[in-house]
Amino acid sequence: MTAAARATPVPAPPPAGRAQAEVQRLLADWLGRADAPPCLWLETRLPAPAADPNPQPQWWQRLDTEQGIYRTLVVRDGIHHLHSLGLLTRAYARLADGGWLLLLSAFNLDNFQDGYDGLPSRERLLAQAQRCGFELEQEARLDELLRDDLQRSPAAAQRAAELEAYRSGRRGYRLLCLRKGAAPRWRVAELREADFPAVAALFQAVFGQPMSAELWRWKYGGGRGSNVVAWAGGRLIAHYGSLSRRIAYFGRPQWACQIGDVMVEAHERGVLTRQGPFFLTAASQAEMVIGPHHIGFGFPNGRALKVGARLGLYTQVGSVCEVSWTPLATRPALWQRLRPLHGGQREQVRRAGDRLWTAMAADLGEAIVGIRDGAWLLHRYLDHPHQRYQLWLLSNRLSGRPLGLLVLRQQGERCELLDLVAPLARLPALVLAARRLAAAWGASGLHCWISSGFAHLFEACGGQAQALDIGVPNSCWVPGPPAERLRDRWWLMAGDTDFL
Repeated sequence: MTAAARATPVPAPPPAGRAQAEVQRLLADWLGRADAPPCLWLETRLPAPAADPNPQPQWWQRLDTEQGIYRTLVVRDGIHHLHSLGLLTRAYARLADGGWLLLLSAFNLDNFQDGYDGLPSRERLLAQAQRCGFELEQEARLDELLRDDLQRSPAAAQRAAELEAYRSGRRGYRLLCLRKGAAPRWRVAELREADFPAVAALFQAVFGQPMSAELWRWKYGGGRGSNVVAWAGGRLIAHYGSLSRRIAYFGRPQWACQIGDVMVEAHERGVLTRQGPFFLTAASQAEMVIGPHHIGFGFPNGRALKVGARLGLYTQVGSVCEVSWTPLATRPALWQRLRPLHGGQREQVRRAGDRLWTAMAADLGEAIVGIRDGAWLLHRYLDHPHQRYQLWLLSNRLSGRPLGLLVLRQQGERCELLDLVAPLARLPALVLAARRLAAAWGASGLHCWISSGFAHLFEACGGQAQALDIGVPNSCWVPGPPAERLRDRWWLMAGDTDFL
């Protein structure tokens, strides 16, 4: 699995000229003040585009290990949008009360409405800064000076797109002076590794079951997700998670963020306003991940979806239903072969998954569907630290050609069809194979989740559909695709969740 978001172009450092001279003057004046020292100075640079486009910047480690408390923290040039909340979280911990955070950077000024460029959104960063306990005291606008410097630069022709972004007002070059104020009642922050025991305790209190470190790493480790939390004093009282998922968006590769592990301590749960911990964490997460990710989705129940819609966070674009069948004790066709795949057959799972996903994706070119290739199947099902799933491959007995892949789980007398990967023409054969397996295991029924926009395909295989109290949301707090474009276009099954 790769990290959270697609790679983005790296802006070159600002050219020498009037803008940089003004920067030096402003910083010298600021740092010459009596209340400025001691100061920690961090020079940052955006990483080059890579397969892992969300690497941790080197200065994170320095802020995590730094023991001193500073009056002023200067971060200069190259803050990445995905790192803004992490920077604010770490800066708050390293600054004295009333201390200053000086941010010098190019900023996105149009909230990514013209496309995601990797730069921090000024609007979103300032909203997050306020929730983290900072106040904007001063802002130096250096846009015109930098634009003039770019025009005079020998590399002006090569930087024409950057120059146009400044001319149009989509991009600005600013020095933001943020002051650390008193901690708000609920202080928003990015979850840090050392805080895992606190979030595990909250998970136990809210959901009544433990969250192991292994499961947490499986979900969020390796750049697979991000976590926003809220603190009340020294108590972690809310968490809002987001998992990165590669999707096929109407036939094109994209990234989606999947809502997960949304929880608020019982004593704080009643504050369902735009000042409450649920809203503060949800809005901060959306501001951080929508842009790097094209859209968001999840599996909230009806009540949670209504609360999110009332607060302006979600728009419903679909629902989930359960399709059920009776087990079927019949013999398979002679030309078919059904066999299990286990953990020792990873390469077979990878090859079959890649081939079947290519065929499935071609059939779902007018849909939105999470990529189900071999790498994803291995991580989701064979690498899960606690759950044990059964993968079955249906193939042609004579040619060996794979026809489809099933993922099943037995829960007492209940047999669950969690996922399948196959061209849609093979759906009847796969359902029939699953019904036969359910009969062989003595199950009372076979059940599967499917988003309602595609339930008719499963009903055509003899199933009975029943609505569940689960909606499919789209994040609407920040700009994104219109809900009408997404309505009933998601292909979602139980295997797309992170909790089944």
